[in-house]
Amino acid sequence: MADYIVKSKAPALAITPTQFTQQHFDLFNQQLRVYFNTLDTANGQTITEDNKLNALIWLNAGTGLF
Repeated sequence: MADYIVKSKAPALAITPTQFTQQHFDLFNQQLRVYFNTLDTANGQTITEDNKLNALIWLNAGTGLF
């Protein structure tokens, strides 16, 4: 597990010509796929860390041991 949360930034989308070709469309989709995969990873890490924190808070509230 990572010790840090992946930071995301907006993708640098390629400048496209007036007439789109299949190659341009595929490149655009690939750039967006990479960007959204980065967001999914960051969100998953945030949720995991939040769940750990909630579990510790819950344990501490009941017993005061942690």
